[in-house]
Amino acid sequence: MLKNCVIFLIFVAGVIFAEINVSPTVTTEYGMIEGVNYETPSGFETELFLGIPFAKPPINDLRFEV
Repeated sequence: MLKNCVIFLIFVAGVIFAEINVSPTVTTEYGMIEGVNYETPSGFETELFLGIPFAKPPINDLRFEV
């Protein structure tokens, strides 16, 4: 009986932690990007994707001219 209870508790804990640790992912033509779930101090829930390069650095011909 104790063995069955331990197995059941391990199973339930696995299901709970699997639900909590799900990270949002997006697949683009350049690969897969993994984000994080975030809740603001006001309670708004959103997904954050940080560190995505979005443009070439402004060097040489890409700089603004004055």
